[in-house]
Amino acid sequence: MGAAFVLLAGAAPASAHTPEVDATCSALTVTLENYAHSPVGETPNVVVVTIDGVEVANTTFGATFNGSYSYDGTTTGHTYTVAVDAVDKAYDRDFAGTTDVCPVAEPPVVVPPVEPPVVVPPVEPPVVETPPVAETPPMTDLDSTPVADELPATGIDMGSALPLATGLLLAGVALTLVRRSRRA
Repeated sequence: MGAAFVLLAGAAPASAHTPEVDATCSALTVTLENYAHSPVGETPNVVVVTIDGVEVANTTFGATFNGSYSYDGTTTGHTYTVAVDAVDKAYDRDFAGTTDVCPVAEPPVVVPPVEPPVVVPPVEPPVVETPPVAETPPMTDLDSTPVADELPATGIDMGSALPLATGLLLAGVALTLVRRSRRA
């Protein structure tokens, strides 16, 4: 008799009503199993599914019902109700709830690979040989040399240059006077 009790206990959950409603951010899934049939018909049970106040299903079913209803969950959440009217009134069920907005997947951050810096070796300038420079005599201080009265290359001294310059000046003045007198 103990074995018969174990067999009956194991079979009992298989025949139990298992109404399930699963609401995600993008779909509502309704699973109704192990409902009773009626001698009146094969589909005596009724399920009504409403999403955001709009009836999306009003269906009769027999032992099982499976329905999935998708919606856009990217911008707003949704409200839903599921009403089960079973032939055996003890298994009537009402479900209601709201859904959240689907999380937005962040685009992956692309990190470019880090390349090692390019090392350019320094360029040595070409070696150019310069010809030797002739040595110039050192300069002497100008204040230390005496000033001569005569020019070294010509042999003319300052004393004879002054009367010559005065004579040329007087000759120019005389020519100017002559020209003026002729015009008058």
